[in-house]
Amino acid sequence: MLVRLIRLAAVTFIVLLQSSTARNLQEYLESHKRNSQNLAPLYRIEHPNVIPDKYTVVFWPGHTLEQHFQFVGKNLSDNAQYQFSEYRRGYLANLDDELLHSAIRPDPGVLFVSAESTIEWADPGHQQPDEEDWTAFLTKREYIEETIKTTCGLQMLAAAGKLPTPVKNNGDYSWFRTGGLGVQVYVFDSGINLEHELFGDRAVNFGGSGPDDKSPYCVEDMKDTRGHGTHVAGIISAEKYGVAPYASLISVKVSCRGNSPNAIARAVVDVVDDVTAKKNADPNGLKYHYRGAIINMSLGFQGNMEPVVLELVYANQYGITIFAAAGNEGKDINKSSHPYPCSIPETECVGAVDHNYKFMDISNWGSHVQWLAPGNEIYSLSNESPNGVVRKTGTSMACPHAAGTAALFVSWQGLIRNQAANYLWWNSLSGLVTDVKSGVRNYMVNTGIHSPKKYPKEPFRWARDHPYQNHAVDSLQTTDTNIATVQGGDPMTCVAVESYLTMYTTTLLDFPGIVTLASVETEMPTYDFSDETSAPPTAAPTPTSVPGGATDQQVAIASYINPLADPGAWNRLLSYDNKKVSVLVANILNGPDSVVNPGWKAVIDKAIANGKRVIGYVRTVYLGVSQQQFTTRLGSHDLVDWTSQIESDVDKWYELYGNGIGGIFFDEGWNDCGPNNIYADLYKYINSYTKRKHPNAFTVLNPGATMPQCFESTMDTLMTFESSYESYTRSYVPNDWIPKDARKIWHIIYNVPQGEVANVANLARQRGAGLVEITGDVLPNPYDNLPNDAYMQTLMAAVEGGSAPVTDAPPLPSGPAVSTPGSLAVTASDCS
Repeated sequence: MLVRLIRLAAVTFIVLLQSSTARNLQEYLESHKRNSQNLAPLYRIEHPNVIPDKYTVVFWPGHTLEQHFQFVGKNLSDNAQYQFSEYRRGYLANLDDELLHSAIRPDPGVLFVSAESTIEWADPGHQQPDEEDWTAFLTKREYIEETIKTTCGLQMLAAAGKLPTPVKNNGDYSWFRTGGLGVQVYVFDSGINLEHELFGDRAVNFGGSGPDDKSPYCVEDMKDTRGHGTHVAGIISAEKYGVAPYASLISVKVSCRGNSPNAIARAVVDVVDDVTAKKNADPNGLKYHYRGAIINMSLGFQGNMEPVVLELVYANQYGITIFAAAGNEGKDINKSSHPYPCSIPETECVGAVDHNYKFMDISNWGSHVQWLAPGNEIYSLSNESPNGVVRKTGTSMACPHAAGTAALFVSWQGLIRNQAANYLWWNSLSGLVTDVKSGVRNYMVNTGIHSPKKYPKEPFRWARDHPYQNHAVDSLQTTDTNIATVQGGDPMTCVAVESYLTMYTTTLLDFPGIVTLASVETEMPTYDFSDETSAPPTAAPTPTSVPGGATDQQVAIASYINPLADPGAWNRLLSYDNKKVSVLVANILNGPDSVVNPGWKAVIDKAIANGKRVIGYVRTVYLGVSQQQFTTRLGSHDLVDWTSQIESDVDKWYELYGNGIGGIFFDEGWNDCGPNNIYADLYKYINSYTKRKHPNAFTVLNPGATMPQCFESTMDTLMTFESSYESYTRSYVPNDWIPKDARKIWHIIYNVPQGEVANVANLARQRGAGLVEITGDVLPNPYDNLPNDAYMQTLMAAVEGGSAPVTDAPPLPSGPAVSTPGSLAVTASDCS
């Protein structure tokens, strides 16, 4: 057992994971002010739907019916004249004015009183008959994505940027495999057609009731007679038509005759209880039993809604994210006759966009509208048959697009604390929608699967390459712990530790400012719409070509091929023209390992004898500043310690394989410049260190995604694309700058058909990629096999050939050297 005691620097990393617009419970409770006579607030509007003398009485937390009846002087539940009905926060009863004002409202334990009413529902949307024969089929892709031919709305959600307009149906939509699995989406609506075959067995009525059973919240049965709820649910999670086709759907039928604000409030209470029970039964999301919960409210209503508002506040506190439609009156939502529930801070309000990315005239607008999503002529499921499809238009259709997208994020991340809005923010595209009305936030909902800002192994931005356990905290945080214990095991074994015991004496020569890093607090972006300057990135338009295109284009290969398992592949690699195939990447065990590997030693030595340049693979793991909060092998977050670990891996390659190594491939690069370019400057320092200590080293930085120009001088070459043929030909997003030398850019495109090799090489040349790898291999590892010789000959014939753009080490800075703070030290060790 290996144990290392590690002293950590006083660094705090915080990632806020909760919507900043929603009120906390105490804030909401304290907003209900008593009047000058010390009476609890009475909420009542003048409207024909108000039921005379019927009120919901809501208590402060902790106040009991027994205490209330004692204050009132009578037990209201014993007298039939009051038609008393208890609910979680208080009760519903018939109360005359004298009793209400002289006994009920004066009770200090009463939070507020709300006049009861029947609900007038907003027009949910416009329906059109199905005009097309939809025979879309589901095709599975290896690894992370599944793809269908489907509606324009889903295509718009998954695009890397703005699609050609008008967006037409029957285009590609991709999502990560098992998208939505373990997420409970509660559809507050007119019911769901549970018999529709495209729901599979994932749609149920709340409480397990049958279609002929009465809804607990109105006088109708659970069947969807209007078709609205089925259509909405289909957009969320139906096969072929749904955003998150593995999510579970729970029909909470509230849009029906005989409903009231108290009934909706009780529905939210019941959902919170259901979510709490599921969360407690499966706190870690084991086998995806429970990953989180969402409420979709594609509805609008007016009345005395304070009981509903209170329960939505509680729902937020219990970790449920609530989406609501903006409404279809084309008005400022603050002046709408149906202001609820979209107008309250506890909901994520969604407006509608048409096929041309134009804000729809029917959509309500104003500062409450936080998200935009497709809502025009959206195909989804019908309530009239087990296989029917129908078109509908309205914000009711936009809302489930956002809720379904949130279900993808919740499923992968295990967001059980109302954190989904953060991921909508991080993955949304800003500025795409035209004709946006006053106050509306121009953030187009996006699933992030083709985001140019994510890393290739992630399904969306700020995810990671495998699902999280459930987030059971409101923030992910690590703080100064003084002493931390790290137990041994891969990759830190007794054999490997020795090389890290001395890595903390590094002198940094040309990275001013690193001396202060041990006290820097790093904070990730939060969901805060008050900062209008912090909009999510918008994908840059794709240029038709880079001026001049790439010259001296050559093949560089991430050759993660086991030399003992496939010596023939290596023999072919080493025999190819050095100007055509100029660079090979060696990756033994996510790096150099700790001892010489005889098989790799043989091919590396043979490569240098044949004039090939082999560069060693080193992980930079996003410098530990990504949302995943990765640590070094010794458990540190400190940038200085990340630098030392990276330097140690670089030196280990040269120690083990000598002059056979011709440079370093720095993988998992972080492509954010950082405050004052701190991260770009750190990569510059790492590049300088490598070149000074190992002259003639060729350096590559790989984030696998677009990079801002602050990275142009960080390394010899930057890998700005690493993804599939489909992504390269359909959703490619370039850098917003063009380097002087095309060899600065390297593109890797996998899953390329052999007949398309030359076309893809030419496309890469037009896009300014001087280095290119094209392969027919596929995920999960497109680098462990070499294409057949005919494929490779086609590729080599398509490139001009050249050499790697190796630059010299930059000159040493003048002035005193900057030394590393001693923030991490091994204080004890025990290998046994």
